[in-house]
Amino acid sequence: DSNWVDTETQFVRYPSLNPGAYELQLKVANEDGVWSEASSLHFNVLFPWWEAIWVRVLFVLSSIALIGLFFYSRFRYLQKKERERQAIQERINGLKMQALQTQMNPHFIFNSLNAIQKYLTTSDEEQAMIYLARFARLIRTIFELSKKHRISLEEELSFLRLYLDMEKLRFGEKVNINLLLDPEVQQQVDDILIPPLLLQPVIENAFKHGLFHKQGDGKLKISFRYSSNQHLICEVEDDGVGRANARLFAKWKPGNYQSSGLQTTRERLGILNNSTNLDEHQSELQIIDLLSDSGRPRGTRVIIQIKCKTVS
Repeated sequence: DSNWVDTETQFVRYPSLNPGAYELQLKVANEDGVWSEASSLHFNVLFPWWEAIWVRVLFVLSSIALIGLFFYSRFRYLQKKERERQAIQERINGLKMQALQTQMNPHFIFNSLNAIQKYLTTSDEEQAMIYLARFARLIRTIFELSKKHRISLEEELSFLRLYLDMEKLRFGEKVNINLLLDPEVQQQVDDILIPPLLLQPVIENAFKHGLFHKQGDGKLKISFRYSSNQHLICEVEDDGVGRANARLFAKWKPGNYQSSGLQTTRERLGILNNSTNLDEHQSELQIIDLLSDSGRPRGTRVIIQIKCKTVS
C-alpha cells in the first residue's frame, strides 16, 4: 500500500498479512508540525507450520500410505472372501462328486447279484462262492475309494482289474479283454492322481450295451496314454453291436433313456473342470461310433481326457 495513513496511536495493526517480506515506512511530526524523514522497518511474516513444505510432503506421503493401506486391506478382504467362496465351492463339488460316485454302486450290485443268482440257479455253487467273495471285495473297495477325492492310477487299475475279473466270470471266454498302458504312463502309474471310480461306468457300458448283445466272441480294449498337453487319455473300445443296434434292444425303455453311467461320468468331468483353472484343454468324454467298410456298426470307442495331477 503506497498511501500514507495518519494515526495518533503508537502502534498499527495488520492482522491479515499474507506470509512474505514487508517494509514498513514511518514518519513522525513534532509539536510544531514538522515531519521527520521516513524510516523503514523490514520484517517477515512466516508461513504457518501447516503450510510448511515438510508438512505438505508428510501429508502427501501419509495420504498415499492411507490410500495404499485401504486398497491393500480391500484386496486382502476380497482375497479372503474369494478363498472362502472357493472353499465352499470345492466342498460343494466334493459332495457332488461323492454323490455321483455312490450312484454307481447300484450298477455293481445289480449286475453282480444277477450273476451270483445265475450260478446258484444252475447249481454251480463253487463259481457262486468265488463270485460272492470277489463281489464282497469289490463292494468294500468301492466304499473305500468313494471316500477319497483323488487316487493313484495304480489304485484305479487295481479296482478295474477286480471288476474285469468279475465280468470274466459272468461272460466266460466270450469276451477277450486287453488292458494296455503306454510306457510313459506305466512309469508314473503310482504318481498320477485321478478321481476314483471314473472309468468303470464307461467299461460297464461297453459290456452292458455293446458286448452283451453280440453274437459270438467279442473284444474289449482299454488303453492309457498321455496326450500332447500331458492329459491322461483313456480309450475304451469294443467290437459290440454299436449304439444304434443297442438302442433297438432298449426299445422297452423310455424314449429319452440315456446311459446313466456315461451321464454320470460326464457330470463328474464337468465338476472336475469347474474345480480347476480353466484352460483350452478340459476334461471331456467323446464317443465314436465305429463302422465297417460297408457302413455297418462294428463297435464303439469312448475317449476320456482327464486333467490329472501328479504327486509332488
